[in-house]
Amino acid sequence: MKKRIYVQIAEHTLGHSLPEKAVVHHVDGERRNNQTNNLVILQSQGEHSRLHKRMRILWAGGNPWTQQICVTCQQVKDLTDFSTRKATSNGFSLECRRCVADRRHSLWCEQTGRENRYLTPSEFSEHQRRNALAGWATRRAG
Repeated sequence: MKKRIYVQIAEHTLGHSLPEKAVVHHVDGERRNNQTNNLVILQSQGEHSRLHKRMRILWAGGNPWTQQICVTCQQVKDLTDFSTRKATSNGFSLECRRCVADRRHSLWCEQTGRENRYLTPSEFSEHQRRNALAGWATRRAG
């Protein structure tokens, strides 16, 4: 298999072939710009993906060490706005807590046939009062 020109340039500059899983990254994002000062050799495709993820956060005005972009609302948010999740590379969910709650609320409304809207504070207080009274009546009857 023929090597891409930027891989050949990187190997020529290094003086030897690249390690098996190494990836060549173009700093300016332009794959036709194969100048040696525009090429960076990364250890793996995973490292390359993480670099691009951090760059997207920077371009969006965020801090890639303390923030990430929610896959649903596409907003840069602090890592504290995301649940922890062992299956991801950084240990945080890809979707912010607000988007998870909205998705679950929409699904619940769909399943129960209720209108898909959140209660106003006064409606929520009335809802809590009714549920408390229903619970009290059930306990008293039992």
